Amino acid sequence: MPSTLYRVTVILILCLFSSACCIWGGCKTEPKSLIGWVKPKPEWVKDRLPTDGEGAVGCDSSYADTSQQKYNATGVAINELAMQKGIHVIGKFDMTGTESGSIATFKTKQGVDVTIKAKTHDCWIHPTKVETCVWMKEMK
Repeated sequence: MPSTLYRVTVILILCLFSSACCIWGGCKTEPKSLIGWVKPKPEWVKDRLPTDGEGAVGCDSSYADTSQQKYNATGVAINELAMQKGIHVIGKFDMTGTESGSIATFKTKQGVDVTIKAKTHDCWIHPTKVETCVWMKEMK
């Protein structure tokens, strides 16, 4: 059975080795420009419900590209907004982004086209970029 002194020595050597690796450039850190951009998961993402009860949350983790994740998450949130209004969406829908928000046109069960305009209220991106969530509110 190894002695306590042996264990402590091994731990210290491992710590020194890992520190040396960081000094020689082996550690990867986020660029300082992204530090404010990467924020901890807010309550509205954890609960999938905005804190003020307005709007809808959509999340996506199917792509490595955060811009594609954000686009898909926006579609999920707008689809949720449509369901909150009692609109039953059939299949895919057209979505376009504008400076003021996103516009989606849905085909309903009755064959009627319905347009919903929504604006991103908040966006959260996982620190390792595995998931992106958006909180959309309908524009009035």
